[in-house]
Amino acid sequence: MKRNATRLMRLLVGCLVLLAPLAGCGGGTAAHSGSATPAHVPHQTGLSRSPSPMAKLLRNLGARQIYVMSGSDVLHASLGVLDSEGIRAAQVSPPIPLVSNIAGNGTAVVVGGAGVTPNSYTDGVYQIVGKRLITLARPARAMYGPTIALNGTVAAIHPEGGFSWRSARSGRWRTDARLQSTPLGSLTWNRANNAYALIRGGTQQAALVRIPKHGAVRQLNINVSCAISVLSAPTKSLVATTVSGSRHEPAACRRARAQVLKPSHRGSPILIPRGWNPIAWSADSSTLLLTRGTTVSTWKPGSSGLAGPYDLKTKTWMAAPIYE
Repeated sequence: MKRNATRLMRLLVGCLVLLAPLAGCGGGTAAHSGSATPAHVPHQTGLSRSPSPMAKLLRNLGARQIYVMSGSDVLHASLGVLDSEGIRAAQVSPPIPLVSNIAGNGTAVVVGGAGVTPNSYTDGVYQIVGKRLITLARPARAMYGPTIALNGTVAAIHPEGGFSWRSARSGRWRTDARLQSTPLGSLTWNRANNAYALIRGGTQQAALVRIPKHGAVRQLNINVSCAISVLSAPTKSLVATTVSGSRHEPAACRRARAQVLKPSHRGSPILIPRGWNPIAWSADSSTLLLTRGTTVSTWKPGSSGLAGPYDLKTKTWMAAPIYE
């Protein structure tokens, strides 16, 4: 019992590391906090004229719809869908009451969250297939923050450090031995199906490491100071960083800017407009979906203007587009 309790505490702490900076509060996981009622996702109908504002946003991203993690706060976020008519609650079976993470590869979406298993408030790892929610890892495995590569490989983070992965072919989870003692802030996949991991996220010492399929992990010589997560472009060698700016962050990080960088460290970083964070790339890696409060917008790195913004009437924390 003591070992299980310790393991659960590590899992909760790991989820807090991943989500708390986004919320600007002292906690942020899908763990139970008084109620398992999911956050309300309002339904908005589009304009009668064509194309609607949401249709324009989707067109800018080359997407037909976007799965989103949305809600008033990350403690009670729910699974939504953004399409040409606006944002609505996603209908999946079984339902997932509390969502702590969402990621995709353009055709498939994975979700981390709790409440799918009765009387369990620890995150499991799931994949959305049509309207079904398929279990990839039950809560007992104690993993969070799943991501999916272009080849269908899914990885999820261990609260005590490191990560495990499963291929689309075998479906068997394997623990990667290279970072087992290193706490990870986030994972993302590049176009070659290699992973990037953020370590020491939310601090001036934050660093990005490249995890190849085989061989040694290498720290990249690029500045990701104060980043809390990274988002790899689907077709280009680019990563976008997200920051918090929360009063709970170290003083040096409170005015940090999200940015776009090349992992090869060639060229200067491109600063994302102040106050905005990236949550998804377009299909051709030319445009970012940005969020700030309850609004979203699209932006081409290096351009001076934002397309939109559009008010969704609810905060959007993460996104996974389904490309055309």
